[in-house]
Amino acid sequence: MLQNKEAFRELCRETYIPLFMQPWWYDLVCGAHHWDVAIHRNKNGEIIGAFPYFLYRKFGLVIIRMPEATPFNNIWMRYPERMKLHSRYSFEREVIGQIIGQIPRFAFFRQYFYYGFENWLPFYWNGFKQTLHYSYALPDISEPEAILRNMKGNARRNIQKAARQLSVSQEDNPALFFRLNRATFNRQGLPIPHGFHFFLRVHTVLKERGQGCMFFARDQQNRAHAAIYVVWDERMASVLFTGSDPELRRSGAIYLLHWHAINELSKKVDHYDFEGGMLPNVEPMYAAMGAVRHPIHIIYRSRNRFYGFLSWLLGRPYH
Repeated sequence: MLQNKEAFRELCRETYIPLFMQPWWYDLVCGAHHWDVAIHRNKNGEIIGAFPYFLYRKFGLVIIRMPEATPFNNIWMRYPERMKLHSRYSFEREVIGQIIGQIPRFAFFRQYFYYGFENWLPFYWNGFKQTLHYSYALPDISEPEAILRNMKGNARRNIQKAARQLSVSQEDNPALFFRLNRATFNRQGLPIPHGFHFFLRVHTVLKERGQGCMFFARDQQNRAHAAIYVVWDERMASVLFTGSDPELRRSGAIYLLHWHAINELSKKVDHYDFEGGMLPNVEPMYAAMGAVRHPIHIIYRSRNRFYGFLSWLLGRPYH
């Protein structure tokens, strides 16, 4: 509802809500008319719970799924101060239950709930299912040298090796970045989930807002070995996209890029999220860099037999 969206915009101006839940982000990646927000208020009319969601329609069916390029969502809650544990649980049951009651009738629902979200019981009681993914993050990057000391030896050696042959620069080169990003998906035999025009639109808005940039690692021949795209708000930075040249992957460029980004962003934020860790060739790198593993709750439900059968057929019940 329009009234809820305006109230949510005002809430985001008054309190901290992560970048990937912000109204401007949903306008950007969904379109202004293709998302909504469920809101729960207390007896005084104050918002104590909010859940933005992407409304996607296919074959006349309503599908609530994650927007493109959006790694997580959450139910934001304003907890009263000095709550006892049983009161906190009761508060969560009330807020989450009320939020679920406002979600429109759907054929399929899937959301990735960020690791601050711990209580999916109200979803379970309402017929939803859940599985876990993991992400890796550095909770405090205020002292980069301390992070370096805490890394596994091979991570430090990869950074040092890459630094001897590569240099890192911040560049505004979306065409090159997209080519490297696409090459990464091609190497894995996967279709890239977004097109260049979508990527360019996201980059343009993030650049205008001063909340995102690309880092490239180049050698002395000016060849780009790899690149990462990092976004941030006032508390946390997240790696939104990555890419690498499949012919130059052994240089350790990704290690160096993350290390450079951590140093640069330590002046802006506390928290650095690698936004991933499920791939067997990626998880050891994040762990070696000293990142903490966090669970991501994937909560899903199908009310449509076709989607239920397709999910069973593909062996991917939450996709």
